[in-house]
Amino acid sequence: MNNDMHTSSDEIDTSANKIDYAVSAIKGSVGLIPWIGPLVAEVIGNLIPNQRIDRIDKYLRVLAEKVRMIEREQLESRFHDPGFIDLFEDSLHQVIKALTQERIEHIASLVKNSLSDEQAEYIRYKHLLGLLSELNDIEVLLLQSYSLLSPSKHEQFWEQHKDVLSNPIAVFSSPQEEIDKSVVHDSYKDHLVRLGLFRPRFVRPRKDEPPELDTKTGMVKAHGYEITPLGRLLVRHIDLDETE
Repeated sequence: MNNDMHTSSDEIDTSANKIDYAVSAIKGSVGLIPWIGPLVAEVIGNLIPNQRIDRIDKYLRVLAEKVRMIEREQLESRFHDPGFIDLFEDSLHQVIKALTQERIEHIASLVKNSLSDEQAEYIRYKHLLGLLSELNDIEVLLLQSYSLLSPSKHEQFWEQHKDVLSNPIAVFSSPQEEIDKSVVHDSYKDHLVRLGLFRPRFVRPRKDEPPELDTKTGMVKAHGYEITPLGRLLVRHIDLDETE
């Protein structure tokens, strides 16, 4: 396993060198900006590269732990497969931008599952990794909460994360800050719908009655949301499924 990870590190170094050249160029131009230029250049030159290296190091350690039970021959085969290398490269780009340990865990889980899947279709894993890159951490929590089949687990999960999952109720007379928070929170679910991970749930109208319309959109009013099969697939591949 160490040899495999070492080979992968060589790939990382090549990518890192390209980023270092870009960072140096940006640092030089930003440094000429009055007042804040030197301060920003210092951040770009020191903090960002260090964070990048630290995140990659964390990622490789997490991934190494997750793949411990996979046969070495299978790992060696996958690390020489162009399809996996393409997926692994994409995962590194995401790790570099990951702001939380949880996001690094999600990325590592998806890559681990691609390694353990004997019939892996890397284009499918690449698509799921791309979907994950489109989500922020709150949207991932929303996706996970809607995937829970047990009402008690759903309630427990919601209580644990209520500070970020609860949508603040805002009316016309509410302070602008509350209205802004409510609007942004609504957009999370709308985003999940656009990605095909959520779908709105509609109530069938009674006979001879028109469907209820949403006063905000003029469209048929949705009565909540539900997770789609694609959403469940992503949850499963990043090891957030309740059955795991």
